[in-house]
Amino acid sequence: MLDNKKKCCGCLTCINIYSCDAISIITNREGFKNTKVNNEVCVSCGKCSEVCPVVTPRGYNKELPKLKGAYAKSSKIREISSSGGIFYLLGKYFLKKGGVVFGAAWNGENKLVHQRITQIKDLDKLCGSKYVQSDMESTYHFAKNDLEKGKLVYFSGTPCQVKTLKLFLGRNYDNLFTQDFICHGVPSPEVLNKYIDEVLNGGNVNRIFFRSKEKGWSNYSFEIIGKENTYHSVFSEDPFFHAFLDDYSLRPSCYECPCKGIFRESDITLADYWGGGDSSEETF
Repeated sequence: MLDNKKKCCGCLTCINIYSCDAISIITNREGFKNTKVNNEVCVSCGKCSEVCPVVTPRGYNKELPKLKGAYAKSSKIREISSSGGIFYLLGKYFLKKGGVVFGAAWNGENKLVHQRITQIKDLDKLCGSKYVQSDMESTYHFAKNDLEKGKLVYFSGTPCQVKTLKLFLGRNYDNLFTQDFICHGVPSPEVLNKYIDEVLNGGNVNRIFFRSKEKGWSNYSFEIIGKENTYHSVFSEDPFFHAFLDDYSLRPSCYECPCKGIFRESDITLADYWGGGDSSEETF
C-alpha cells in the first residue's frame, strides 16, 4: 500500500481486490478520492500492492507504436465527439459483435462514472473528452465477469485505468481490447462540481461537452447542459479550462504519472489529429 498519498492515482483497485474491511475510501480536501488502511484489520497479504499501478512495475508493449490518422465519415458522429469520432466507430464494431463497451459517462447526479454499454443507441453517452476523474465503481468486477463469460470487452479509460484493469484481472484475455488516450491529467471532481453549481445555480447536469463544436471546430467551447438551462463558454476564456491547462487543478499523482510515455499498456491510444491531413489519412 502506498505510504505517500500524493502518489495515489485514485484508481481504487486496491479496495476492489480486497474482500474485507481493511481498506476504506476517503475524499481529501481537494476533492480527490484516496484509500485508508485499517491496520487493526489488515493481515498484510500484499494484494493491494500487487494491483497498485504505482507500486507494480509496468508491463507495457515495448514495440514502437504505429501512427494512423483517421476520422468518421458521419458528421453527426464527429459532432458528438471531441475529435474525429474513432472511439464511436470502435465501440459500434464491438457492440455489433455482441460485445460490451466500458467508458466514462455522466450519471445524472453531476458525477462521472465508468459505465457498461451493451447497445449502440447508448454509445454516444461515452463519447467526448471528460476533463475530470471518473469513478470506476464496480467496473473491474463487471469487466472480469464479461471476460470470463467469453464476451468481447472494449475498455476505454486513462492510461492508469487501463493498467489497473489489467492488474486487477491478473492475466491476459484474448477477448479484451483496451484503449487509452493522450492524457493531460485529471482535475478534481469537486472543483468541477463547484463550478457547475456556480454557472447553473445549483442545477443538475444532463451532459457536459468539454470540447463542444457548437461555435465551430477552430473555436470550440465548454458546454454544460443542465436540466433547466445551458451554459456556454469559449474554451480560451473559461476559468475552469485555464486551471486545467495551466496544471492548477490536477491530481497530485498526475505530475509524476507512472503510465505516461510512448510505450503503452493499451492496445490503441487515441488522440487529436486536427489539421494532420497527410497521406496517411483515412475515413470510415
